[in-house]
Amino acid sequence: MKRIAALGLLLCLLWACGPRAPIKVGFVSGLSGSAADLAVEGRNGALLAVETLNAAGAQRFELLVEDDQQSPQRLGEALQSLAARGAQWVVGPMTSAMAVAAMPELERLKLVAISPTATSHELSGRKDHFFRIATDAPQSARQLSQVLYQRGLRRVAVLMDMRNRAYTESFGLALVAQLRELGAPAPAELRYESGPGLDYAALAERLLATQPEAVVLVNSAPEAALTAQALRRIRPALQLAVSPWGANKSLLEYGGRAIEGALVLQALDLDDESPAFVDFKKRYQARFGDPPGTAAVQSYDSLMLGAQAWRARAGAQSLREVLGEAGRRWTLLQGPLQLDAHGDTDRRLHLSEARAGRLQGLRP
Repeated sequence: MKRIAALGLLLCLLWACGPRAPIKVGFVSGLSGSAADLAVEGRNGALLAVETLNAAGAQRFELLVEDDQQSPQRLGEALQSLAARGAQWVVGPMTSAMAVAAMPELERLKLVAISPTATSHELSGRKDHFFRIATDAPQSARQLSQVLYQRGLRRVAVLMDMRNRAYTESFGLALVAQLRELGAPAPAELRYESGPGLDYAALAERLLATQPEAVVLVNSAPEAALTAQALRRIRPALQLAVSPWGANKSLLEYGGRAIEGALVLQALDLDDESPAFVDFKKRYQARFGDPPGTAAVQSYDSLMLGAQAWRARAGAQSLREVLGEAGRRWTLLQGPLQLDAHGDTDRRLHLSEARAGRLQGLRP
């Protein structure tokens, strides 16, 4: 009996000292389809965050990845799958359209989502399970419109891809309203839907028929690049501006010389020389073979934010309650972040210009 008791005690001790189950974190975005470039960068940033956490501490984390295919139905299935598999929170969705579509299911599942890049105004001012680290789209649109006006550009055309309507209208219409408020003529608005077989030459001709001094491209990086090529074939000196949605490395890769001189609004300073950011860039490049874009950085930050909040819980506090405590300061790669009670933030964006195959920061 003594031997049996001793064996039982030993088994209990071994069980108690064994490895703890990992904290599971979901990632959901459109890894296939028109927004795949954004999603792949986001997934890579989240994966590096998990690897960083696992290298630094005893508590392990595990990333569960789902492709929403830019389909609301598939998105619902993906969120259900992540919840069933034990995800404590989700990084994503990456586009505003999918973030808006996710809201009902997130509330039903009581699942926290932290989006790196969704910025539609439809997501603002809600006390729910959705949080984000990117600035509201209208605020960034007003910032860009002021830059255009200060540069003497009065006749502006705005191109909006309606496949991500929640973002493109939120950004595009705010830019139009701000330009009119500043005293510019009413900007021309052109809506379209990206997809196979789109005639970019015809699209460019429709835009140029309005005789603009500048064209603002409110679409994804590949779409902005293709549109820029079509526009610059007809008017090589046309001033282009790109919304934050299109501000990633694919813009330069696909756009080439056609994107030269374009004004690009970025959520981050990708030339930041702070030690933390330089170290992140080196690790990302070594891990994935390419320098990180905005989506990668903000996805990394989103997962790290969730991990900080998870560790900050006290007693029976939920993750949603901790993130919803207005005024808390969270540590991100480019400095502290504060969320309001609705899970929104107010961070000024960085203006850059495409020059010699890179985005060079401009002074305000």
